[in-house]
Amino acid sequence: MGNAKGTREERRAAAIARQGFDRDEVRARERRLREIERSLHPVEILTICAAGQSLAEYVEWKAKNDAPTEARKGSDQ
Repeated sequence: MGNAKGTREERRAAAIARQGFDRDEVRARERRLREIERSLHPVEILTICAAGQSLAEYVEWKAKNDAPTEARKGSDQ
């Protein structure tokens, strides 16, 4: 292994921990997207579709734009 740091068991444990962390992040993001989609009013959905944008694109955009706002709320407390 040349330059590898730690024992095989330590490296394996670290890799497993990273995978678990990544998976948790993905689940949280998917949960947030579903939450945004469920919160949309039917008229909003019609407006989005009439504008030629897909609902998935809008939800992604909304999540991206809401993220800095939520971060600021947490720092204000």
